[in-house]
Amino acid sequence: MSLDELIGPLLGVVLSFALLCEVGFISVSVLGPYVQDWRQGALRLENVTCQGLHEDWRIKQTRGGKRRDYVFQLTDAQGFERSYRIPASEADGKSERGQEPYVTVMDACRAEGTTIGISVYQHTGIVVDAWKTN
Repeated sequence: MSLDELIGPLLGVVLSFALLCEVGFISVSVLGPYVQDWRQGALRLENVTCQGLHEDWRIKQTRGGKRRDYVFQLTDAQGFERSYRIPASEADGKSERGQEPYVTVMDACRAEGTTIGISVYQHTGIVVDAWKTN
């Protein structure tokens, strides 16, 4: 076998390995926080407040129109602070249907000074449960 006959298969192996490494890196970086949350479970926090609720209009990348989002932060006295951006249509629809935790979180955001308790995944910020504390 000559060197020219080995270059093609060797190049194919190297490119395949590089592609697999890239796919693996992307999978770990995207799915890593979900795996960490699954392992650690939800964090239970009391006396959480919602701050800075405002509406933000954003241009949709796919259809060109505008999309209205609710932007706010959930914080507590122990140092938890997480920013959220939720499409208004999703939040309003789930609130109207009474789906938790949207109802409790959005009620706390709309009523200044209200504190709630939440169960939240620390790495992804997904709120899995919310309840009123006052």
